[in-house]
Amino acid sequence: MANPGPSSVTTVNSGIALQPFNLPNSAAFPMTTNALRCIAESRATPLSALGDIAIPVNNSSSFVPTTIVVSNGLVNGVSASVAAATLSINSGAGVTGTSIRASSALTGQTSTTVATVSAATTTAVAIPISTASPSIYINLTVAVAGGTVDIFVYGYDLS
Repeated sequence: MANPGPSSVTTVNSGIALQPFNLPNSAAFPMTTNALRCIAESRATPLSALGDIAIPVNNSSSFVPTTIVVSNGLVNGVSASVAAATLSINSGAGVTGTSIRASSALTGQTSTTVATVSAATTTAVAIPISTASPSIYINLTVAVAGGTVDIFVYGYDLS
C-alpha cells in the first residue's frame, strides 16, 4: 500500500519494525517508528462562538506537537477572510495544560485557497492524553460570525 501522507491515520503508529540490510556488518534500520503524523483534526471548526471546542486525539496517549495547519476559511459557506478570529490550542480545557498554539489571530486566512502552517508553541514537551477524555482543546477568544476553518495538529506519537 502506498503511503497516502502524514494526514491519514488508520492505525496506531507506534510499532517498531526493522528492515535488514543485505550488506555485511550493517545494522537494521527502523521502519514504522513513531513518525510525524496527524495527531488531531477539526474540520469546519466554528469560529462564531467564544470558548472551548474539544478535538479528539487520533490513537495517541502521548505526543510531541510540531506543526499546526489552518486552512479553508469560510464565512457562511462562502470563501472569505476569517483572519480576525483569535484562538489557542491547549491540552486542557479553559486554556489549561500545555500550550500547543499560543493565542493569536488567524492572520493570512483570507479564503479557502490559503493554508497557514505554523510551528507549535511547545515542541520539546511530551503531552500526555487522558484516556477518560482523549482530546485537545481549541479556545476561541475573538469570533467571526458564520466563520469556519479546518485545523490539523501534527506531531510525533510517543505512545
